[in-house]
Amino acid sequence: MFSLVAVAALSAGLLTTSLDQKETIRVGSSLPAYPLDYLAENTPFAIKGKVVEFQKVPISYDVAGIPNVMTDVVIKVQKDLSGQYTDKTITLRIQGGETEDAIHVYEGTPEFVLGEKVLVLVADKAPKSIYGDNYYVAGMVYGKYSLDNGDAKNHDSNRNMSEKSLEEKIKKAKQPKIDKSKDKVK
Repeated sequence: MFSLVAVAALSAGLLTTSLDQKETIRVGSSLPAYPLDYLAENTPFAIKGKVVEFQKVPISYDVAGIPNVMTDVVIKVQKDLSGQYTDKTITLRIQGGETEDAIHVYEGTPEFVLGEKVLVLVADKAPKSIYGDNYYVAGMVYGKYSLDNGDAKNHDSNRNMSEKSLEEKIKKAKQPKIDKSKDKVK
């Protein structure tokens, strides 16, 4: 009797098996909550744009044989608030992604959605970092804002603000600082 019920349930699509679903592997880490002004002041670019593509990155392995799964996020650049970045797109490398066997999720990594409008604070390439010779989001989740109808939303809801306020804070932080004791620009 049980086998008939199981077959009926399977044929009706009521039961799923682990063969149909990928395992989700979560990797956690602690992350300092970098202030917005610190991130803006210490990054070369503040890119405003739209997510247009995701690209899989070949998997690398650490010395213990643990996979480090990465994804490249391509953003069509609307503008750079620092005025330095001039290409039409920028590619940012983030930790996480999908392999044949699993979905790898790294705590603290910003999430992106195809078609999403964003403002990201971009860290410069650091060849010796886990990101290799690629740009990445500075401060991870704290360096990425989703833009929607004039609102700028961060992973930390305490950092949500209007898009205009976000742009003003970033531009202010990126202005050269004058050391009054020496009358020099830093």
